Amino acid sequence: MTYTKKMTAYYDITLTEDEMRPALEFIDSMRTNKENNNVPDRMFDKNNTSKGIDIVGKLVEVAASKVLNLPVDYEIKTRGDKGLDFNLNGITIQVKTSTYESLIFNSLSQFKADVAMLVQFMGENKQEAEKDPRFRVYGWIDKPSFIKLHYHKNYGYGERSVVDINVLNPIETLTKDFVQYVEYPHNEQQDRKSTRLNSSHGYISYAVFCLKKK
Repeated sequence: MTYTKKMTAYYDITLTEDEMRPALEFIDSMRTNKENNNVPDRMFDKNNTSKGIDIVGKLVEVAASKVLNLPVDYEIKTRGDKGLDFNLNGITIQVKTSTYESLIFNSLSQFKADVAMLVQFMGENKQEAEKDPRFRVYGWIDKPSFIKLHYHKNYGYGERSVVDINVLNPIETLTKDFVQYVEYPHNEQQDRKSTRLNSSHGYISYAVFCLKKK
């Protein structure tokens, strides 16, 4: 897959309690299943708890599902989902989260799907993400492009493989169904355009980055 148009938009999402409930119930059941099967926790974030990591990871899938218009997988798999979070017409999607404006893998071997997409946690405390469930859904990148464009960075717990948001492709090049929850603004006078939806679907805003000539 080759796209020349790079990421120009993001989607801000605040999840509702109803949207979070099945995800939180899933995390409790999954952790019990792991404990019963003696599956060890592998923590890669020294600033978060094991359960906090699990909760953020599942809630970002819920946020991504609202943009992709795809169902969240709540099947408990003892050994995990192998990094395959969604399947869109045969394209496997791996959702990655970060507090940085970068898509990060612990190593290139951790990129398991056809494409990866970035969802940034925007809440105050990632150890209790369910209390401030704000997320920013950025774009996506396919595996060959990530391998070609990535660089290494140490965030304090070893080198990681990284690409920044400016090389990501916009979500709309991946699926057409995402517009179910978003109406495009038409006011060309605004430098930053946004629409907001307040309903049982939670809150979504759409923002367009504008390039200014120097």
